[in-house]
Amino acid sequence: MQFKDLLSELNVRTAPSDHHHAREGWIQFDCPFCGRNSGRWHMGYREAYGYVNCWKCGKHSLPETLVALADISVAQAKRLASGIKVFGRRDLGDRSKGTLTLPSGLEKLSRRHKEYLRSRDFKPKQLIKLWKIQGIRHHPKLSWRIFIPCHFHAEIVTWTARSIRPDHPLRYMSAPAEHEGRRRNEILYGEDYIRHTIIICEGATDVWRIGPGAVATLGLSYSATQLERMAQYNSRIVCFDSSSDAQRRANKLANDLMTLPGETYNVQLDAEDPGSASKKEINQLRKAFLD
Repeated sequence: MQFKDLLSELNVRTAPSDHHHAREGWIQFDCPFCGRNSGRWHMGYREAYGYVNCWKCGKHSLPETLVALADISVAQAKRLASGIKVFGRRDLGDRSKGTLTLPSGLEKLSRRHKEYLRSRDFKPKQLIKLWKIQGIRHHPKLSWRIFIPCHFHAEIVTWTARSIRPDHPLRYMSAPAEHEGRRRNEILYGEDYIRHTIIICEGATDVWRIGPGAVATLGLSYSATQLERMAQYNSRIVCFDSSSDAQRRANKLANDLMTLPGETYNVQLDAEDPGSASKKEINQLRKAFLD
C-alpha cells in the first residue's frame, strides 16, 4: 500500500497539488503534533525514503505519527508502517558513501555549553530537539565544543563541532573525510526540513537562527553537487555573511543559480551574519520567503 492510500483510508486530508507546500516526491498533511486541523500542511512524508518531517517541530517516527493521526495503538501503527511501499531512488549525493565515525566524549550539553548558547540568544532545548546537538567536554582535539550532527534523509552522515571558547583560533572542526558517511560538501545542512524554498547560508548557527527552511553549505565554498541540490528547489535565497569576501561568494553562487530554472535572490541582512541577526530581522526574512 502507498502512504497516500493509507492516509485516504484513515480520512486524513492532504495538501492540494497546487499548494505552495506541495512538492514532487512529498505528501503534505497537517502535523498532528503542532498543527492538527490547521490547514497549513507542515508535515511531509518523503515517498522515496519512507520518513516524515514537520518543518516546524521536526522529525517524528512514522509509527508515532500514525498513532497521533488516527488514534490507533502502537502495535497497529507499526503493522501499517511496515506495509507501506517505499519507492527509493538514486541519491544526488551517492558519489562518496563511506563509514561514519563519531568522535568520542559525546554527552548531553553541560552548563557551560548552554551558557554559551544562551549568550548568543539561542534556546538549548529547542536546538537539542530540532537539530540533535550534543556537547563535548573532554577530547584530545575537540574539547569544549558543541557537536553538530549533519543529517541526510534523517540519518547522520557527517558532523562538525563548534568551539564555545571565544578566543579559539579554530571555531569549527569537522569530521575528517575517512570518518564521513557522506562527504560534507555533498549535502546541505538542514535540507531534511526543506519543502519548496531554501534560504542558503554558510554555517549551522545561521540555519539555527533562521529555522527550518534554511540550509548551510558549511563554509564559503560550495561544490557542484551542492549546487545541484539547490537547483531542485524553485525558489532559492542566498543569505551569506556581510563581509566583503562572503558577499563575493554570495554573488557568484546567486549568478550560478540564476542560470538554472526557478527564482534566485541574493539577500544581505543588516546583521554581521544570519546567526547574529535580531528576531525582528529574521521574522521579516521568513515572512518574505518562507511563511
